[in-house]
Order: sequence, then structure tokens, then C-alpha cells
Amino acid sequence: MRKIYNGDIRSYSIGFKGDNWTELPLARCMSDTFHTIHAEYEIDGSEISSLPDIVEFLGDPFVEGGLMVNYSVMRLIGQAKPDILLGGDGSDQYFGTSGREVALHYLTSRIGMKPLMRLLYGFLNQSGFDTNNSLYRLRFHLDKILHILQGDLFGFPSFWLKDLMLDQDFLPAPDRHRPDTRSFEALYTQHLYKSDVERIINQVILFKASKMADMFGNNLAFPYMDLDLYRFLSELPVCYKCKGDSVAKIARGHATAKYLLKYHYKPLLPEAITSKKKQGGFAPMPLFFKDDRQRTRIADFILSSSVVGDYLNRKTVERFVRRYDLEVHNEDNWFWYRQNRAIQYFNLLTLAIWWERFIGNKDCLSF
Repeated sequence: MRKIYNGDIRSYSIGFKGDNWTELPLARCMSDTFHTIHAEYEIDGSEISSLPDIVEFLGDPFVEGGLMVNYSVMRLIGQAKPDILLGGDGSDQYFGTSGREVALHYLTSRIGMKPLMRLLYGFLNQSGFDTNNSLYRLRFHLDKILHILQGDLFGFPSFWLKDLMLDQDFLPAPDRHRPDTRSFEALYTQHLYKSDVERIINQVILFKASKMADMFGNNLAFPYMDLDLYRFLSELPVCYKCKGDSVAKIARGHATAKYLLKYHYKPLLPEAITSKKKQGGFAPMPLFFKDDRQRTRIADFILSSSVVGDYLNRKTVERFVRRYDLEVHNEDNWFWYRQNRAIQYFNLLTLAIWWERFIGNKDCLSF
């Protein structure tokens, strides 16, 4: 932008209190390099008290790990609204993600290992293995590899849902799309469209970002979400999105994701940015449930909601809450174990808020 515009540019960045993977210093570096008027905010977990207002505005029990980031940055902008906000949303998905998981799915399909992996996944996909250990990690990775077209679905696994939901007719139907394993390139292209574009971009990223912008009266545009750019990228060989010497090496993690994007921007960005290996990039969801008093209020709100008893099994919800309380301060647990648990809690809270507001027709909800 600085090549074509010399006026004031405002930049905004969101971090998380106590997060070792914070990207706020990198945002400041970018601001200094390109001379922007910079503002930042650190999420401390108390922001979850705004969830009733968010659900009210969305009208939908929508849950995604970055929702509170979008909310916080739009709130940070306040009344000093720029004429237009430019969001980088969707660039990861356009330029290529998940090469390793795609490669693993392709290779295991070609050598006939998928039936064995499905058998192992089915064995591990039960409550007895739903604890923080190596078998949980194995199930986590098997889930991502086997269900390559579904994207990241961080909610309750099927065995939890069967206990949680009173009416089994509401259980999700299995995905009927078959992975195209004729070649790595065919599977990668199918994954890019079915998972990255159709689901993650259209159903998640653009929805949450645009709705949070609307909530605060901001005009948000997505420069990367351009049809000409999409058509151009669609015609490029896969190696411009996921560059590796071989499929086997990509499966071992020896590849460059978003290769074309990184190649183009490397000479334009500070070395502190381009030389830093990606770490995190995920909203640490346990932060919203770390405070004991706040978590108690959240649990009371969920358990007093009529969604528990009308739609959800009370004993299962109570068991989840008790278990979370026992594990909440054990920060030695695996990151994705703690992350998934917190997102599940966030799901329960969001559903309870939505139910009370739109099924129970109650106003001024709080906890």
C-alpha cells in the first residue's frame, strides 16, 4: 500500500495476556517499517462477558476460536473509524494450507493403510481415551488426516455428542464427499476448494469478520477475496502453493506452505518478519475460562438454562463442567487438549445464550 499511498494509515493488532506466542512485537515492527498509526489491545479473558451481545447480533450460535479477536479489534477501533478497513482474511486459504495432512492422507490411501487407520481411530474415538495422553494426540492427528475434506472441527467428538444430545436425530450426518486420491495434486486442489474456500473462508472467516465489522458500524473489505486472484491461483500448479521435493517429504513436514505469497512478500517485509518461523496464530481459548469466579458464573448460567434438560443431557453437561474444573489449572496438558476443551466450553455457553435469547425470548442476558 505504501507504494501507492502516502497518507495516514492506521493499523490494529490483538494479543493475549500472558501468551508466549504473542505477535504484538511483530505488529509493532510492521508499523514502524511502514509508518502507520498503530493501536493494540491484549485480551485478558474478561471479554467473554460480551458474548451475549455478540450472539444477539449474530442471531446464530456461531462458535470459532477467532471470534473474540474479531470482536476485540472492531471494539478497539472505537469512534475513530477509518473510511475503509482492509482485512487480510482468507490469504492463508487462497495461497495454500494443510499440505502435510493432505500428503499423509494421499500416501496412506495409496499404500492401503486407511482401513487400518479407520479401525484404530474408531477404537480411540470413545470416552475411555478422552484424556490428556499420547492416545489422545494420536486420535487428534488421525482425525485431521482421515477427515481431510472436513477442515478443523473443534467441537465435541461423536461419542460426546451421543451422550450430550437428548434427541439423536440432531446428530450430524457423515460427510459424503470422497477424497480424490488419483494424485497428490488432485487431492490438494479438492481440499483447497472443499475445505479452505467453501467451508473455512465462506462459512467461517468472512462471516465472523464481516458480522463483527457490521456490529460496530465499520466498513470492512477483503483485498485477497478477489475473483481474478482466485482464478489465477486456481490455474497455478500446486507446487506454487505447497513447495516440497516430494510428497513423502511434504508428509514429513519438509515443505513451504503459501510458497508464492511468501516469495512475493519476502523482499518487501522486514527480516524480523520473514525470518521468524510461524508459531501459534491461534487464540488461546483457555484464557476465557481461567478465572475461577468467572468460570463459576458461566457454569451457573449454562446449568440454569433451559437448553439443559430440553436439548442437552444435564448429567453429561455437569460431568463436563466438573472435569474442566479439575483440569483447568494444569498448564502442562497438551496445547490442543486444553484448546479443544475450552472451545467445547465456549460451545456450551454460546448455545445456552442463544437458546435463552431466541427460544426463551429473554432479554438483557448476563453472567
